[in-house]
Formats: sequence, C-alpha cells, structure tokens
Amino acid sequence: MKVLVLGMPRTGTQSLADALDRLGFGPVYHMREVGKNRHQGMWIEALDAKFEGRGEPYNREKFERILGSYEALADYPAAIFPAELMAAYPEAAVILSVRHAEESWLASMEATLWHAYTRQPTPNPSLMAPLAARYHRHCWGDDRTFAETERRLGAVVRLPRRRRRACRAVPAQR
Repeated sequence: MKVLVLGMPRTGTQSLADALDRLGFGPVYHMREVGKNRHQGMWIEALDAKFEGRGEPYNREKFERILGSYEALADYPAAIFPAELMAAYPEAAVILSVRHAEESWLASMEATLWHAYTRQPTPNPSLMAPLAARYHRHCWGDDRTFAETERRLGAVVRLPRRRRRACRAVPAQR
C-alpha cells in the first residue's frame, strides 16, 4: 500500500482514485471494488469490530485480505478506518480529501448517497445493502432525515472538527 486517501465520500475520492491510477499508483481500491470483489462481509466484520466490539480489530493482516493487491485506496468503506489503516500501513502516504465548504458537501451527500439510501426498496435485494445499512448506522446514526435543520447544523460543525482530528493524527512526513 503506497497511498491512503482518507477523505469522506463526495470529497473528490473518485477523481483522486483515477488520478492516482494514471500516475502509476494503481490499482486503487474504491467503493466500486467492494461489490465487484464481494468484500461486503469483510467490511461488515471490520465495522462490527470497530464500533460494536465484536471480533478482533482490523490490523494489517486482516486488511491485506481485502487490500493486498492494491497500491492505493480511497472512499468508503476504507476511509472509515483512518487510524487503523495508518497503523497498518505506516509506509503509505496519506491524502485527506476535503470539500471547501461543509454546506456544499452536505448538499452533495443529500442529493446522492442519502437520496439513494432513503429511497431503496424494502427489502433491498442489493448485495451491498447490508454493508450500506451498517455504515449508515455507525457513521450517520442511520439518520434518514439528514436534512433536518438541527442535523444540518450539527454536521456542518462536526466536519471541521473531524478534519482537524484527522490532520493531527497524520505525521508531517506522511
């Protein structure tokens, strides 16, 4: 693993993944790889270990089962594990992708990921549905009405804090 792009969805992770691949840092693991490689179960296992204390936390050996053939990663679900990935791959450079304005990030999330998630069929036949439900629950509190004013204000306040925490966790040389 050479590059970890640890930004939130809708912060240019797809563009960065494409650029890294063109610059010779491919293949790049992005959300699209999850379903293609049937990694949903392993990511659910990693989420359960991190957020529910079930199973052993993911380390390099466990991440290698998913990421072993990739030279870079970007987007969810991998970016849910910034500390774990930085510890597992200390040799990797780190890129934290961000949106300039939190309001535009929130609008983009509402128009795409939340829109799709809140309008999915019940039951959802997609093989990605169990993983999406799990990370929506752990990362967004399974909020299907994210556009409520109080949540909107809360997210806009929390994002800069999360960005600062992530930046402090990355040593300058990485």
